[in-house]
Amino acid sequence: NFGVLRPLLRVVGRIFNGRGRGRENIFQAGNAEEFVRLYDGLDNPVGKCFTFREIKVLFGAFEIKSFRLSYFPSRFLGFRIPTAVKHFLDRRFGLMVYFSGRKKDLRPGEHSAFAWPAGTSGDVLEYYSAYASTWDTRFPEGISTSIFHRQRLDSMLKAACLNPEETAFELGAGTGAYLRRISGKVRKITCIDGSQAMLDILSARNKDLKNISTVCLDLEQPVPAITERADLLYCFGLFEHIIDTDTFLENCRKLLKPGGRFVVVTPNARCPWYSTFRALCGRGGHCRSDRYYTEEQLTAVFSMHGFLKHSAFYWGFHPAGVSDRMCRILSTAGRIIAHTPLIRYAGGLTVCYVLEE
Repeated sequence: NFGVLRPLLRVVGRIFNGRGRGRENIFQAGNAEEFVRLYDGLDNPVGKCFTFREIKVLFGAFEIKSFRLSYFPSRFLGFRIPTAVKHFLDRRFGLMVYFSGRKKDLRPGEHSAFAWPAGTSGDVLEYYSAYASTWDTRFPEGISTSIFHRQRLDSMLKAACLNPEETAFELGAGTGAYLRRISGKVRKITCIDGSQAMLDILSARNKDLKNISTVCLDLEQPVPAITERADLLYCFGLFEHIIDTDTFLENCRKLLKPGGRFVVVTPNARCPWYSTFRALCGRGGHCRSDRYYTEEQLTAVFSMHGFLKHSAFYWGFHPAGVSDRMCRILSTAGRIIAHTPLIRYAGGLTVCYVLEE
């Protein structure tokens, strides 16, 4: 909030010339961190301050129990102000933060954003390997979860136009949540994931499926020579986790036949849940490196690697795991919105790209 107060503080600084411990005019600061440095004086050349959101990230392993602001530097104004006014300024514009927290009791496989500041694909894969055993229970059972999975799969099937004579590669296959619904519609599926723990669960659950195989491969690293190419690549909730998109998409080119299709199912960055509410509440069981894309942003990234957009679909108006009552309300609203231009603000985005021949 310092940017909002900056004009007022500069006026106050010119009038009252408020001093810090090092005799600097703290109200002439250009930003909040300079304000902190000037207040501490010349012996502290480095100032650092944090927003509440940044504090929540830094202390992600803790549940913040109480939080309050204090200390607006009213003594530098050059005149006394009423106590009630001072307390108001302290609570609204205080420079000091007081908070207490309790270390979270994490379930097996659950990790905080602080514990997993992903910087490379290896960090992301480490996270999901630890999460593998509880991955399929991340959403509570209920109407919203059932609808979410159905709409997600239906959007992929609509975009992919599966052919029983074709071969497909599922990228970021995880535990194979939709594998049984898809395997009977193509000749063969190769499930690729960088987490062997995820693939082990997938294999154990689908032993009876004879047309699937698994490959443990990090597609953000150089891949070995490809001996077989697929007619179709598809992924559910993978691309938002990719850090090195250039290497990933170049590897995808090697996996796909010229003229082949790549179906991407991903969150829609235009959705208020991803653009606003989730940004305020944190990203939940995801890595800090996650990125969300609009249809235009996604297509711009893919087009740089020779993928042309064939079709796009928006779907879903509530996240998985909300209460049944909230699900019914949002679903009813969604059925109305689906016939208007506001469909572009739905939660899910599915796009089919074709590799240039």
